[in-house]
Amino acid sequence: MANPAAEIFLAACARLGLPPTQVLHVGDDLHLDVVAARAAGLHSAWITRTDAVWHQPQSPDFGVRDLHELADSLDVIGHVGTASQQLAYSLLE
Repeated sequence: MANPAAEIFLAACARLGLPPTQVLHVGDDLHLDVVAARAAGLHSAWITRTDAVWHQPQSPDFGVRDLHELADSLDVIGHVGTASQQLAYSLLE
């Protein structure tokens, strides 16, 4: 099983013990990350380090330019748990 199969996302959610609606998948590939995660019922964040334009019918929940902006966005939206924020910040170190 490989990305973008919905089963891989659902298996990750099951391993986390969370329903897909409470999981944010972050990726830089429009199809393999964002579209596939949304199709599996997860929230998605698109990391685009360029000025790429979104051309899909279903858009990500939000877009960021780098992991620093992701961490800041997690602080602002406030609906993710402290553990998720700590994970995002640990990726920056």
